[in-house]
Amino acid sequence: LQVESEDQLLQFITKLYMIDSNNSNLFQYVDFLYISPESISEFISIFNINDITQEAWNKLSVRLVQNIKGSKYNSKQSLNQRRIEIPYEKDGEFKGIFNYLLNDNDNDEQKVVVTSSTRIDDPDLAPQNVLIFDDHDKYFFSDDEPSPWICFEFINHKITPTNYTIQKTEDYYYPRNWIIEGSDDNANWVTLDEQQDSSFLDDDPYYTYTIDVQNETGFRFVRMRTTGANSSTISDSLIIDSFEFYGYIVD
Repeated sequence: LQVESEDQLLQFITKLYMIDSNNSNLFQYVDFLYISPESISEFISIFNINDITQEAWNKLSVRLVQNIKGSKYNSKQSLNQRRIEIPYEKDGEFKGIFNYLLNDNDNDEQKVVVTSSTRIDDPDLAPQNVLIFDDHDKYFFSDDEPSPWICFEFINHKITPTNYTIQKTEDYYYPRNWIIEGSDDNANWVTLDEQQDSSFLDDDPYYTYTIDVQNETGFRFVRMRTTGANSSTISDSLIIDSFEFYGYIVD
């Protein structure tokens, strides 16, 4: 059997389900995020909610939390592209997308390029230091200017982030106001998360935030851009020890 889209896969499993409701466990293999609205409606009209399994519900619930109004669905995309899920797990900070990519030894190509709006001329303060999770003597420290940012470019992939962790430095101030943005061309940006006067880092060395806005195809570029002063209340410098994303890698 070869199917060309998630819609076709759903239709095939639905036929098996109509023959025998015990086949409802097969719905766990459907990525409902990429099912068209028409197929979703047909599925709802046929499926008995009493037959749902926990695994199938987990897959369906991913679709339910998406902002699908006005979305353009490409039901072939999920099967034509490899999607790797790297979810956030409590007490598993910094074991996310960057950790996965940078420890994947399939090739020696550069996989993530880290840039910034400004930087202090010191290699110990360079933007790429935020990916060095085990060396706290190296971190990112931007110039003190309005709205500094740090940007991550994924060379061979796109990502759909669901969470991110920020770790503050041991000796300096930390972010309180920022936006997480995604882009496919480094020119047009979509706001994924916004924090205003965030106090989560006041007492903890790091904190993991949730991203509610997601898309179907992923982003080639994701950046953090400050929108106000850091914890000093008088400086706009962006100062971060470490940064990690979790979610999906899309080839």
